[in-house]
Amino acid sequence: MQILIACAKLMDAKGVPALKFATKPTFEREALHNAAQLSQYSVDELQQMLKVNRAIAVENHLRYQNFIVESTRRPAGMIYDGMVFKKLDLASFTDGELLYANDHLNICSFLYGLLRPLDSINPYRLEGNVELPDNGGVTMTDYWQPILTDYLIAKVK
Repeated sequence: MQILIACAKLMDAKGVPALKFATKPTFEREALHNAAQLSQYSVDELQQMLKVNRAIAVENHLRYQNFIVESTRRPAGMIYDGMVFKKLDLASFTDGELLYANDHLNICSFLYGLLRPLDSINPYRLEGNVELPDNGGVTMTDYWQPILTDYLIAKVK
């Protein structure tokens, strides 16, 4: 069984510990490339692209500037701050339950493509309608669709 959930727009890594058995995102190479592209945009450009206020644009500009810093990475399932993640409460899971969830729970992400709960990531903000130049001028949704379709089909089999 595979479960697929959407990520949340809000992320908060404060107080979330790094875990001894963290995993690397499956599509980390693509995420790093996407983040590198996003790091080239100014605060004003990010504000317009993401349709956010200036404070959120500034925060995410800094996030993309420091995206490669590994010491700030935390488990994806614990830094998303949406209702599903609050109800899921992965911090209360035993080690065995976390490892099981990591094999069966998939989190959709416009930056990382697909994440597992224990994948170490840096906080970010990205919308599905954003088009990045190196991605063929398609939206992030269209960029990820063929990649994730084939991956998920193989994972379910």
